[in-house]
Amino acid sequence: MNTHAADKIRRRQQCKKERVHKLGTTSFYFIRIIALNAGNHWIICVWKIDPTRLVFSARELGISGYDLQVRLYEEYRVSTELADEENVVCVITWANSEEDITRLIDALAGISAAESGKTAGRTKFTEKQWLFRSLPEMVKTPREAYFAEKEAVPFAEAEGRIAAEMAAPYPPGIPLICPGERYSREMLELMRQYKADGCEFHGPSDASLEVLYVLKEE
Repeated sequence: MNTHAADKIRRRQQCKKERVHKLGTTSFYFIRIIALNAGNHWIICVWKIDPTRLVFSARELGISGYDLQVRLYEEYRVSTELADEENVVCVITWANSEEDITRLIDALAGISAAESGKTAGRTKFTEKQWLFRSLPEMVKTPREAYFAEKEAVPFAEAEGRIAAEMAAPYPPGIPLICPGERYSREMLELMRQYKADGCEFHGPSDASLEVLYVLKEE
């Protein structure tokens, strides 16, 4: 990328950041990796700056990142890079114009105005507690699970059973559970919440998660 294009990206990104801040929207443009350490404590591992990304959230309005992404596209034809439970990510490139930025800001302002005062009964994401506190119990190796006999069971009946398939919410695409690991109540509840928030799962044969494939009991 030449210097002129890089300067244009930086100017566009700064313009976006300033105008999003005026809306009172949470705006971060850093990348962080959070993981469990050996003591099962959540730790922040890496911080990196990426000035081409604009990350924002409507969690104060009780709107998930998945729902916000859908509304931006369906109501305002604003296409974003990705979304997670709380956030939406936009990428600013040399091809973006001031008009693109204005359309995004107007869309966010419109959704904010439409949803203000309607937060009663909605989940406050800033208060939500993560249920996933420890890694799943590995009962069999992935190879053993791959060659074992399998059966489908209703989602509600999977507690205590051994997973036959990976289940990875996307984004970020990191598996919550892998073949050979045991489904716990907290794991199933976390999967249910992800699905209710509009997250897509990669791995399960049944994308709706109405049934899960598990190993047949011996």
